[in-house]
Amino acid sequence: MTAKSKSFVKGAAILAVSGIICKVVGAVYRIPLSNMIGQEGMGNYQMVYPVYSLLLVLSTSGLPIAISKLVSEKRARGDIEGARRVYHVSMVSLVILGLVTSLALFAAGDLLAVAFGMPSAAISFKIIAPSLIFVAVVSAYRGYFQGMQMMTPTAVSQVVEQICKLLAGLYFAGQWVSYGPEYGAAGAILGVTIGEGVSFVMMFCFFHGHRHKQHYKPLGRERGKFRETLEQVARIALPVTVGSCVMPIVSAIDSMVVMRVLTGSGYTQAAASSLFGLLNGFVHPLVNMPAVFSGAVAISLVPAISAARAQKRRELVGYQTSFGLRLSILIGLPCAVGFFLLAEPILGTLYHSLSPDDLTRAAGLLRLMCPGIFFLSVIQIQTGVLQGMGKTVIPVLNMAFGSVVKVFLGVALIRIPSVNIEGAAIGSMVCFALAALLNTSAAMGYGGVRWNTRELLLRPLLATAGMGAGLLVLYRVLTPLGQGKALILSVLASAVIYAILLLITGCIRREDMRYFPGGGRIAGVMQKTGIWR
Repeated sequence: MTAKSKSFVKGAAILAVSGIICKVVGAVYRIPLSNMIGQEGMGNYQMVYPVYSLLLVLSTSGLPIAISKLVSEKRARGDIEGARRVYHVSMVSLVILGLVTSLALFAAGDLLAVAFGMPSAAISFKIIAPSLIFVAVVSAYRGYFQGMQMMTPTAVSQVVEQICKLLAGLYFAGQWVSYGPEYGAAGAILGVTIGEGVSFVMMFCFFHGHRHKQHYKPLGRERGKFRETLEQVARIALPVTVGSCVMPIVSAIDSMVVMRVLTGSGYTQAAASSLFGLLNGFVHPLVNMPAVFSGAVAISLVPAISAARAQKRRELVGYQTSFGLRLSILIGLPCAVGFFLLAEPILGTLYHSLSPDDLTRAAGLLRLMCPGIFFLSVIQIQTGVLQGMGKTVIPVLNMAFGSVVKVFLGVALIRIPSVNIEGAAIGSMVCFALAALLNTSAAMGYGGVRWNTRELLLRPLLATAGMGAGLLVLYRVLTPLGQGKALILSVLASAVIYAILLLITGCIRREDMRYFPGGGRIAGVMQKTGIWR
């Protein structure tokens, strides 16, 4: 149990660090880009992503999860040839899928741009199309390495990819914007394609270096085994892919409906676009940012639980389920409280272009959606638990149900003049809450875990309250240093306070520490000081 748990925590930590770096780079990137290409250019830039995201999930959602899960299970049984066959079958499928989606997007670029009401975005659709084939192949490589519980290749390639997107995007946007804002946006989009291409080259080198060290023999080409493996992959991948398509589809529908309801309520097109952009362009990225931690945990949980199930180790499955639930709460609560308390300083530091009125409104929207930060953390980790247990359909149905409620509730609330765009935020929060509760209930049931109010609620609330108080006091004391410095220093200090409180309150137990790097030393210090006995 110890080795598996250590591997799980180490993998989560590696992906969390890379995810944080990518999020920071992405957040920093948007600030100079928006100043460089202006509002019209950013409109072209954002217009590409609903369709691109939908096509992207076809190759980046279900199949990598299936590869990771099946490779992990077959390795646990000692079936190395079977694990390799899963990779080869999936790679063939992803290459075909990537080629089809890439060619389709390129061919339909002009039609899509007209359909979305922005013909000038056609060039951006065409430029981003080749990235789909790169992403498809990279997804196969990453799924394989995650199934082998080797997270470093994924983490390194993600960081390099994001940095290349930033550098290439800013360079070409700056070079092309003189021809018009739509060309500036196309230059930024070219950065995306270049970044994905660099990631492909890196993962290709990682994989072939790994294969050379293993001295694998060529696989046989039996059609029966190919078909059997393809069916195994499809059984896992299809439900996950369908579920992953739900949010991009709902997002596209939601965008269309919200805009129409706002304009139908008396807002001009410009005012409606401004309100919608404030929520989706400024607030939603911040709400999603803390999910990098829970997402990393979820990715590591899938192969870890799959391997434990394959070995019929129910105790380990129960531990991973319980540990994952605890981590989702311990991650989500402080992030939600921190964003609620410092909503205006966070937005003001990141987005200097916001007017005072827009900053106040954005801060209100962010505070309104803070519970959603907590629920997103729970959703991601419990989805990972259920996928590891082979219950891939359950998270799909739960998110689909929440998404339907989101659309109808959001539309009903937006029609109320005193609510307007806040209705869309409330709809999103309710969607996350429903999916989180349903996922948690299912994961606890299948994992054989019982709810412990003291361990899962009271102790985390106590630690979070202490962290929140420290954060608020520190920020106010440090404000004379300047908003940015005060924000960074107070967040770092409160993170240390929170870590200490987790140990003191027993949210992290002595027996848990052996699963963390350096945990044994920390446990020793805690025991010597008398905090743990």
